[in-house]
Amino acid sequence: MEETFPLKMINELTSLTLESSDVVLKKRSLPLKQELTHQTIIAQFWEFDLKIVPNAELLPFKFIETKKLGKFAFPKVIDNYLNDNTLTLKLN
Repeated sequence: MEETFPLKMINELTSLTLESSDVVLKKRSLPLKQELTHQTIIAQFWEFDLKIVPNAELLPFKFIETKKLGKFAFPKVIDNYLNDNTLTLKLN
């Protein structure tokens, strides 16, 4: 069974107006933790598929090809997520 991403959050983050049939949640990570000297970061990542292609010029962020991600510096918690090759199985 496909789980849909919280639509209100996507629409707020992207300035789009998507319908629930346009968005499918692929994976939600377990919480990841990074300790800094002055704070603790706890992050959870969501991967989803859009069944429509939004106009990139209207989005408040840029799409980056997966193969080009190595050219960017990321905080450790994001690097750990991007480098995690763990398989997540649905048991329903």
